[in-house]
Amino acid sequence: MYYKTEDNRLVIGNHFASDLAKEYGTPLFATDQQRLEENYRKLDQAFNSRTGTRVIYACKANTNLAVLKVLEKMGACIDAVSPGEIMAALRAGFSRDRIMFTGPNPSDRDLDFIMESGVRINLDSFTMLEKVAKRLGNREDAWLSFRVNPHVVAGHHDHCITAGPVSKFGLPTSMIVDAYQRAQELGLGENMRGIHCHIGSGILETEPFFLAVDAMCEISKLVEEKTGIDLEIIDIGGGYGVPYKPEDSELDVEDVADQLVKRFKQHFPSKLLGIEPGRYLVADTTALLTTVNTVKHTDVKTYVGVDAGFNNLVRTALYGAYHHLLVADEVEAEVKMPVDIAGPLCESGDIFLHDHPIPPLKEGAVLALLNAGAYGFTMSSNYNMRPLAAEVLVNGDKKALIREEQPLEDLFKDQRMPDWL
Repeated sequence: MYYKTEDNRLVIGNHFASDLAKEYGTPLFATDQQRLEENYRKLDQAFNSRTGTRVIYACKANTNLAVLKVLEKMGACIDAVSPGEIMAALRAGFSRDRIMFTGPNPSDRDLDFIMESGVRINLDSFTMLEKVAKRLGNREDAWLSFRVNPHVVAGHHDHCITAGPVSKFGLPTSMIVDAYQRAQELGLGENMRGIHCHIGSGILETEPFFLAVDAMCEISKLVEEKTGIDLEIIDIGGGYGVPYKPEDSELDVEDVADQLVKRFKQHFPSKLLGIEPGRYLVADTTALLTTVNTVKHTDVKTYVGVDAGFNNLVRTALYGAYHHLLVADEVEAEVKMPVDIAGPLCESGDIFLHDHPIPPLKEGAVLALLNAGAYGFTMSSNYNMRPLAAEVLVNGDKKALIREEQPLEDLFKDQRMPDWL
């Protein structure tokens, strides 16, 4: 688990976390740019030193424009699953050929936007193929692929498994050749440039990745043999996990890359490999900083009430996920007591941690929930009519607010009162 300390205080970049909290207020997502760059460089070099690899960031994990710009400068591509994510990537400077839309079940309105944007499109169904074909006409520049479900099941939670017999994503292997043949019938054979899968998220074991690449190589060879299509890229998706608990082991990406690429090159020595990291790049770059509002002792336990809730970080309530918590100015304290860390929402489920051992606290203390960079802000909400939190980016000695806290007035800006009321 990654974090830095100095004099027993949590440090983000070259700044004490508690100082950032005091300057910008809380709740606050504080992101370390240098850690983001380090994560990208580590994964990119592990794969590209072994074979040509397109690193496609799954931006649903974190869509802040500054985060996207850092990755754009480093050479990443984008996996977008909505028109909004496409727009964010374009605003961050990504060219259209570096953006791939791969969302399931897009509406007609979504498809119109996607087609007009000119990005690459990863098809999820026969229905989507037919709709895209009608909109494309004779456009030879369109870049298409199909998402296949290789029936390799993996993920840290049932909601994060994206393959297997009951997954809503992609086409089963039994249908994938028919899909490419149907594309040829529709005059899109030359547009079919790749094939794609994604098996799940937050994976810390190595075996699922190897099963996925083996399956995808066999499927890809079958598609090429049956259709004559020469696929440019075999995209095996992402799912690279990070350690959320202190006892979790870090994924050895060098070992994963080494063994995975060896398997890949046995089948395709010169084709481009695609990987789609999301969580791996951004999770440990960011801490959610929150301030202690109350310390309440009851007959049963002690509640530490903070100003962040599951409206800011829903993973604990949604997945039962664990986010390690530190006292920003007392990281390694000898005397600790078990407490519940409770948010301000009017919900019994608004508890980040149960019976978590921390030193005795006073109101005003700053706490940090780690690994909040992935699916933290992007899954936040206005529940209980609470504003979205601010975000700050730190780069060594530099720091900048990259998203202002949402004003209370903005909660009402899109509402309209009917004229009969």
